[in-house]
Amino acid sequence: MSGRSFSAESGRVASTANSKSAGADREYQLKAAFLYNFIRYTTWPDEAFDKDEDPIVLTIIGTDPFGKQIDSLFSGKKLHDRSIVIRRVDEVPKKADSHVVFVSGLEKPALVKVKDLYYEQPTLVIGEAPEVIKSGAQCNFYIESGKVRFEVNTDNLELAQLKISSQLLKLARIVKNEEKR
Repeated sequence: MSGRSFSAESGRVASTANSKSAGADREYQLKAAFLYNFIRYTTWPDEAFDKDEDPIVLTIIGTDPFGKQIDSLFSGKKLHDRSIVIRRVDEVPKKADSHVVFVSGLEKPALVKVKDLYYEQPTLVIGEAPEVIKSGAQCNFYIESGKVRFEVNTDNLELAQLKISSQLLKLARIVKNEEKR
C-alpha cells in the first residue's frame, strides 16, 4: 500500500500526502500555541513600545507555515494589555519594528541579515532550524521523538533585555553562546 496509510480510528485508508499535511497542520498548531505562550510569558523593556496602547507586532519572515491558524489563535486577544498585529514578509525588513519575529525557510545570507537587524534589540526572535539559534535568536523549535520541543538561548535574551518566565524556561532546553563559555 505505497503512498497510503490506514487509520485504525476511522477504519479508512488515507493517502500519505494527506497524512503528512495533517501532521504538518498539527505541528504548526502546536508551534502557534507556543508562540502565543512565548509572548504571554515574555516581558519587554518599557522602551520597546512608544505608547501604552501600541500593539505587539509579530512578523513572520520567509515562508508562512501557519496560514490562518495563527490569525484565528490571536484574533481578538490581548496580551500584556496590548492587541497583537501579525505581519508577513518574504524578506528581512530594513527596519527593526517588530516585538516578535518568527523566521522560517530562510537561507544563511538572510539569517545574517536577521542577526544584523535584531541582535541586541528588544525583539523576541524565534526560528525552527539550528542555524537560527546560532544566529542570535532567543528561541528555536526542534522535533525530538516526534514531539515539538524548543530551546531558549538565555544569553541572547539578556542581550535583548527580554525576560521569559521561569515557568516557560522549565520546559525549554537552555543553550548559551559559545563565546561566553
